Amino acid sequence: MTEEAQTFEGIKARLDEIVEAVGDDSLSLDSALDLYEEAIALGARATSLLEQGVLED
Repeated sequence: MTEEAQTFEGIKARLDEIVEAVGDDSLSLDSALDLYEEAIALGARATSLLEQGVLED
């Protein structure tokens, strides 16, 4: 996992990049699917980070 995906802010930044990329009509379907899969993994990581934060409080 990249260092960027170690923080909620880093995950949000990458998800913002993905949203911008999939808005490009010239993006191939394969690339869009790869980005979708990355976004799902990032979402799961963000959920995990939030749950850890709640449990630590």
